[in-house]
Amino acid sequence: MLQRITGQPSYFTIAHNTLISLEKKLDNGYGEIEHNNNVIEYSVDGIGRYIVSRQPSVMELWVSSPISGPSKFELKDRHFVEKKSKTEIMKYFDAEVQKIKRLVKDNGNI
Repeated sequence: MLQRITGQPSYFTIAHNTLISLEKKLDNGYGEIEHNNNVIEYSVDGIGRYIVSRQPSVMELWVSSPISGPSKFELKDRHFVEKKSKTEIMKYFDAEVQKIKRLVKDNGNI
């Protein structure tokens, strides 16, 4: 496992903390969460399943969204940011949760 380099937390520490924060964010009553072996699966009835996984060989987190498709988040300045849009992963999931809420409301499931 990578250790701290020059006093900075390792990829593994930052990825672990990010996954824990995402798990808390997604514990919102809209779906079911499973967190096993550094992979989060978040299933929302009528919408689909999100998968968030660590990719240590490239120091990234990968996200599969049933709404927005696949995204890769690279580690930059102790945060994971989407490679194309440069959106930080927590802000990305804020937007995804808003999309879920709209879809659930539009489908009459709340």
